[in-house]
Amino acid sequence: MSAALAISQRAWVSARILWDAPFVVRFRGVLQALLAALLVVALISWNPADPSLNASSSLAPTNWLGLNGALFADLFMQSLGLAAWPAVLLLIAFGLAGAIGDAIQQRLKPSPLKALSAMAGVLALSTALSALAQPAAWPLASGLGGLWGDAIVGLVRMACTALRVPGAPIIAGLTFLPLGLWGVGYAIGLRLADLGEAFAWTRGRSAPVAPARARREAAVKAPPRPRPAPEPEDAPPVDYAPVALAAEDEDTPPWDEPMSSGPAPARGRTTW
Repeated sequence: MSAALAISQRAWVSARILWDAPFVVRFRGVLQALLAALLVVALISWNPADPSLNASSSLAPTNWLGLNGALFADLFMQSLGLAAWPAVLLLIAFGLAGAIGDAIQQRLKPSPLKALSAMAGVLALSTALSALAQPAAWPLASGLGGLWGDAIVGLVRMACTALRVPGAPIIAGLTFLPLGLWGVGYAIGLRLADLGEAFAWTRGRSAPVAPARARREAAVKAPPRPRPAPEPEDAPPVDYAPVALAAEDEDTPPWDEPMSSGPAPARGRTTW
């Protein structure tokens, strides 16, 4: 028994090391992103009349991914309603974060806490959607938030009925909408500073820009800028006076020529 326990522990440790290996993490991220992208295709072509676990039909499915696409699309729409879209987009985002690595993991780093925050945010958004009234064109028996949203709204309605507080759907919507936005924002690494920068960017984009002709006319009408006055030259000091050189000093070279004591001897004749 002890040998079997030791073997199982070693196998578990080896599996964890292999699971956390960099190439395995990247492979898992790519696989998750691809499967989530296929789920997006299935949701785009979702038809509630296709054969699935909740509907039986003898007709061929119209989903682009066939019977499997119709099955998974109906499962997500029945469970989460319109909140299935942010759930699938979060799956793609986390898959890309694991596949690309440090390029986008500064904000979107997969962790158990962020995964839990994403799940809670999606459920809260589903509840907020179920708090709304169903439009006539909605094809499902459940609300806009699916079965999960209807269940949580039902709990809120029971609590409000016990406390004799009216307006249970309004309370549920106003409570769970900010919680859902906060949970999804925390999961993707969104910060309040990012919202401020986005607001400033939209204000800059909405500011009116003068046309080019008006800018040229304003530039022509603008008075020329005055040239700066030249700086005054440095005045000579008070005790400065130019030194006048005499005429003989001007022709005198700066070196002294050797003085000859007598007439120079004639060339070609030696004096003894």
